[in-house]
Amino acid sequence: MSDLIAKAIAKKNKDDIVNINTQLSDKANKNTTYINALDMPKGFPNFVRNDNTKDNSAALQYLFDHITDSDGDFIVHFPIGNYYFSTNVVKRCKRNVILSGTQGRTDYASTTRIIFKGTGAFIDIKCSNPANDNCNFDDSSTWNANLYNGVGSLKLQNIWLATDSTSAYKTGTYGIRDWRGGDIILEDSTLQGWDIGFWAIESDFNSFKRVTLRDNRLGMFLGCRTDQNLLQEMYTYTNDTAIEFNGCQGANVQACYFVENDVKGVAPLKVDCLYGDTEVTFDGCWFEDTSTAGGYDGFISIGENSNTSKSLVVIIDNPAMHLIGRHAYFVRLDYGTGITFSNVRLRNNLKLLHTMGSGTNSPFISLVNVSSTVAGTVDSNIVNSGTAPKISALTNNFGVPTLYSNTQNRVDFQLGSSNTQFQSNYGFTGLNINHNSFASLFLQFRKRIFYGTSAPTGTSVTYAQGDICFNQSPTAGSYVGWVCVAGGAAGTWKGFGLIES
Repeated sequence: MSDLIAKAIAKKNKDDIVNINTQLSDKANKNTTYINALDMPKGFPNFVRNDNTKDNSAALQYLFDHITDSDGDFIVHFPIGNYYFSTNVVKRCKRNVILSGTQGRTDYASTTRIIFKGTGAFIDIKCSNPANDNCNFDDSSTWNANLYNGVGSLKLQNIWLATDSTSAYKTGTYGIRDWRGGDIILEDSTLQGWDIGFWAIESDFNSFKRVTLRDNRLGMFLGCRTDQNLLQEMYTYTNDTAIEFNGCQGANVQACYFVENDVKGVAPLKVDCLYGDTEVTFDGCWFEDTSTAGGYDGFISIGENSNTSKSLVVIIDNPAMHLIGRHAYFVRLDYGTGITFSNVRLRNNLKLLHTMGSGTNSPFISLVNVSSTVAGTVDSNIVNSGTAPKISALTNNFGVPTLYSNTQNRVDFQLGSSNTQFQSNYGFTGLNINHNSFASLFLQFRKRIFYGTSAPTGTSVTYAQGDICFNQSPTAGSYVGWVCVAGGAAGTWKGFGLIES
């Protein structure tokens, strides 16, 4: 290893020294190969930097086609600079290839940038046997568990992967498109300006750490049977949609920062459907919207275009939210079998959840340590426009605002719930409360129902026909209560339920 460091020092290339030092621990594998993109081994074409008239696609394709399939990593380091590519490159080899560079934090001058000037996909990861290239890249309906080929094995480390577009994104482009590969690792890298930055179907065991997604139409698409995905400390910014989970089997999203401000009328995060009995978990993530108006009504969309024959479970734990603009709700649920919120604090007039009528089928909603500072009593933290969910609530405090607003059917509170306050403005056809503790319980069954010592006479409140005032001090010869028979300020009230003398 000392000869590697000595060689780097001899070249006086600080960039190479940094790269080699980060790779020393991998050197234990004797089959690992380290090469400099500007000084390739004999027979391999060199890459050219800082010349936008040179296309490096052929050099990368030659590398993919001619390296041997062995157990060791094949590491190609790209020193600081711009490297231009114009045509599609296909990886079929099974050997793990690492494209490494240096990513500056504030400017391009200290960054390794790979810039794609073409259309379509930059890197395609395909089956080792071309006869198996039977994928329609726009089709996410394949649910065959036996199609894995296991090529994959590509890592980008400290690479800024971008298109040559000067606008938000370049239509029809893919940064990396993986069909039946897997073992994809993106680390300390950026995907910028793509129609879809990373696209995968049947791609297994993927890891994305400290990846930045910015200025893409869709930063990342995790499609059918793209299983066991780990996303850590990612940062997304000014994408139409940052990530879409659509048919993947399991994703763990940890300590990521989702900051979106484009008013595009789409959700920044989408969970459309999942394969098998798995879930997407957001753990300790930051959600921020810096726009001021318009757009989609949920920062996270669940089941908007879902395959309803599949399960869809989402867990959101300990989020930090700064959503003040276009999103009335944190989550919009069109279809889903279960969603859990834990350790959530709502503020800035944000409501928790909007369940929709299009396909929602009695989802199970679990609330654990959820609190709110939402003002007002007309809108509520959970609004239902479809089949009413079943709610399990534990140690929540929603304060004065309503917890649940429903226009159809009923809500079931399950065993073990303890809530400071529960209120509905739109009523239920039924309500089940089992082993729950409420400091106060307000039920308004579409019409106003309250207690008083007599029928209302003041003009400060406008009542509707059907409102009911129950007698809170009933005596013999008085009424059980009074009902409003004509709405208005005070309205017209008549007694009902005469109590025997």
